[in-house]
Amino acid sequence: MTDTDQPTLLAWAAQRLQLSTGRWPMQARALGVFDIKADRLRAVVVIVRVYESYCDVHVATDESAAWASRNIISGLAGYIFWLLRVARMQCIIGADNAKGVKILRHLGFNEIGTVPGGMDNGQDGIMFSMRKRDCRWLNLKGETHG
Repeated sequence: MTDTDQPTLLAWAAQRLQLSTGRWPMQARALGVFDIKADRLRAVVVIVRVYESYCDVHVATDESAAWASRNIISGLAGYIFWLLRVARMQCIIGADNAKGVKILRHLGFNEIGTVPGGMDNGQDGIMFSMRKRDCRWLNLKGETHG
């Protein structure tokens, strides 16, 4: 993972999420998942701290599953929950994004409800949430990450 070159990471995520690069709030922080063997960026997770207790998470990928190893997911969860000290993370995904919904459920996010017009393009979204106490990625084989 890398957090260097924030403008490039944020632009990469914005392009894949079909957002204009200027749309990220000032407090947005991007973590990139770089595949050294393939010499390419595989995913960017953008974290926007909303309040002290939770953050919004946006996940952009190259549409491969190569980035989503157990260690990477555990590291991201540790960064968000332990380093940022939030109790909950949330995200809104397009209601028509079946693949993304499946991935979020696999990661342990819970569906909260529908957000009418919740996407940038005006389409409905689905809000997902994960609480720190419910995150299975924080403790793998007795190890606490973060």
